[in-house]
Amino acid sequence: MAGELQHFQVRARDRNKNACRRGGAAVAAVLSPRAPRREGGAGHPASEAEQQSEAAASYPVEVLDTGDGLYTVQYRVNQADTYRTLTLTLTLALTLTQP
Repeated sequence: MAGELQHFQVRARDRNKNACRRGGAAVAAVLSPRAPRREGGAGHPASEAEQQSEAAASYPVEVLDTGDGLYTVQYRVNQADTYRTLTLTLTLALTLTQP
């Protein structure tokens, strides 16, 4: 809903699909609006510059690390619309210890 804080949680998992029990991962998120349907001149697709401009029109997303492998993703949009993508990037740092 427009103007309301939306949220969901993401559980980090390792490459073996085991749930991570600690936080600390680098998580980034970007919410991008749906690209308007338009074409460049003579029926050609929109230019790369136009596509980059549309990509830059994203909405702020906050990611909160709860410290236990869960990450809460929060965002607020002020206009009702259809949004193309919510991209999450999660980078886990592995610490190896020798006995």
